[in-house]
Amino acid sequence: MDRVPEMLEHIKEDMAESIVTWQQQVLESDNARIKSMIVEMLGKVSSSEDYIVISYLRSSYITGSHCFKLAVYNEEPYVETFPVYELIDMTPYYQGLDETFQVLIGKLKSDFIRILKSEIEEVRRFYMEQLYFGSLPFFRKIAEEMAESQSKTPLLFGGEMDETHQIGVI
Repeated sequence: MDRVPEMLEHIKEDMAESIVTWQQQVLESDNARIKSMIVEMLGKVSSSEDYIVISYLRSSYITGSHCFKLAVYNEEPYVETFPVYELIDMTPYYQGLDETFQVLIGKLKSDFIRILKSEIEEVRRFYMEQLYFGSLPFFRKIAEEMAESQSKTPLLFGGEMDETHQIGVI
């Protein structure tokens, strides 16, 4: 595990390039399904104090489900006991990334001796977290497209149980 930072540094440019390429593809993709889910969630907003949070679930890159949580909060995010929420299946947006990851691992295998499975998993965890946070422009674009809404509900984005950022008002 001591080599993981060195491994990440070794593939940093390739990883960043693959994330930028992925972001461009996702920004051009159809987002109507997610917009309709957000509109449906807007219907569950009960006060002007409420806000909607889109958060990526870290467990999703372990399970491969690529689920994000869309929730309405009235109190501080993740403190509220039973927020109204729905899961967004983001799997269609993450198609082909396993092959991209294997290319990155291939580069590591050509330059490092005996890479442990735990090292590969740690590199994968870092890569997927960068991708999940890298979906911020996708959700920001949706927020901008929905900004004409009458509701004026803040839309936040971040990792589940982690820091969130306001990405728009819908």
